[in-house]
Amino acid sequence: MPNKLEPSLVRRYINKLSSQLIIMIVGLFTAGLVPRALGPSMYGSFHFLTDFFTKLKSFFDMGSSIWFFTKVSKQPKEKLTYLFYGGILFIITALILGFTIFVFSFGLMNYVWPDQQVKFIFMALIFVLLTFLVDIFTKIMDAHALTVPFQWMRVVVRCVFVGILLLIYMNGFLTLPIYFIYQYGFLIFILIGSIAIGIRNDLWRNILDDFISILSLFKKFGKEFYAYVHPLFLYSLLALIIGVFDRWMLQFFSGGEQQGFFSLAYQLSQLCFLFTSSLTPLLMREFSVASEANNIKKMRDLFNRYIPLLYSITAFFACFALIQSKTLVLLFGGDVFLGSMVPMMLMVLYPIHQTYGQLSSSVFYATGQTKLYRNIGVFMMCIGIIVSFFLLAPKQYYGLDLGALGLAIKMVALQFISVNIGLFFNARYLSLSLFKYWVHQLGVVMIFVFIAFFTSMVVSHQSIILTFITSGVLYSLCVFVLIFIFPGIVGVKRDDAKKLRQRLFGA
Repeated sequence: MPNKLEPSLVRRYINKLSSQLIIMIVGLFTAGLVPRALGPSMYGSFHFLTDFFTKLKSFFDMGSSIWFFTKVSKQPKEKLTYLFYGGILFIITALILGFTIFVFSFGLMNYVWPDQQVKFIFMALIFVLLTFLVDIFTKIMDAHALTVPFQWMRVVVRCVFVGILLLIYMNGFLTLPIYFIYQYGFLIFILIGSIAIGIRNDLWRNILDDFISILSLFKKFGKEFYAYVHPLFLYSLLALIIGVFDRWMLQFFSGGEQQGFFSLAYQLSQLCFLFTSSLTPLLMREFSVASEANNIKKMRDLFNRYIPLLYSITAFFACFALIQSKTLVLLFGGDVFLGSMVPMMLMVLYPIHQTYGQLSSSVFYATGQTKLYRNIGVFMMCIGIIVSFFLLAPKQYYGLDLGALGLAIKMVALQFISVNIGLFFNARYLSLSLFKYWVHQLGVVMIFVFIAFFTSMVVSHQSIILTFITSGVLYSLCVFVLIFIFPGIVGVKRDDAKKLRQRLFGA
């Protein structure tokens, strides 16, 4: 069983990573178009509104989409799961729409979404609902090990739409409404492609045969669903309140420009997370399968093999981005976004422990430890709301009024603490050495930052693009040589490294 599973996971990850890499490379050509065309204020509005509805969706979701993913992963032939979750999906959508209508009915729009236009609010709502639907179909594809065709379909659609965005920008038509419509088109084509892949692989065949027994269906899954989801209610509620409160305070106290600065810093930092986010659903599937078989050894091996490696991959990109923060801001945002440089230097550290957070949380979800996961999250969020107010509020409210920088400090610091609390419980559950993971976390970052700083000092050209590329190449070479000599730096065992060298060099 392990021999069969492991190559499958590696093969699917390589395909998903390759497709994501192509998407990123293609996207980099146009990544600076949207901030430049919209400017800090409109760019901030887009991310403020979409972030709000994303957090509202996450609250009403309450981990149900993760339940759906783990359920399908464990029992892929159980078609009734789709009907059951289809009903849940309808309820979630109705609740989001109901909340929005409630806000407008009672004239609370300016309190909930300060300085935002009505049309942008509803456009952001539609965008998030479509994104949610795409996320569900992505989970279905990953759960059925259809990652490869799905990801390459995404590559084709992304390449086409990047070309469309370039044409829109070059003709001077890139405004916020047009950008929303552009995103709708992309997401709808992804949905069509997902449905086509499902039809080709018989995922939807006879799915409605038991539709008449819908009441017994809810009874069948209801108890299991409730036991999995209900511990996350308080967690989801606090995540909504605090998550929205963070961005709302930034908008209310500091204005749209600071919102734009933080949004650019956050979006650029997420590029560092691209490579590890590709594996998260795949690894969660393997944890779910191993948990179903009560195979703790398999889970321990997966954790040991992939989490230090993926943490190192994220740190590789993040540490270079930290040293090159000013260059990245100038390349993707221009001079008007220079205010996001210092927040950017902090935010690129966020995805490093976001990797641990995503992959470590997959153990909690796969093993059904949602109550423990909730308790950790609630504890950290209660602290977070106090920290946010202190960092963002103006001086008359006894705050530091740090704007985008304050929110960046809060997110990075609390992410580091919460992830290591979760790591403590996972290490205990899987009988792992916690000290080894702590040393690895700090050691990798310190080494990579030093190399990135050194290579940036020895490279200097008049062109910032040429300097960025040259220092990046030199940085990569230095890191690869170091890993080649000391593979343990990235959590790779010497035996595995030796086998890899033999494959590459035949010796």
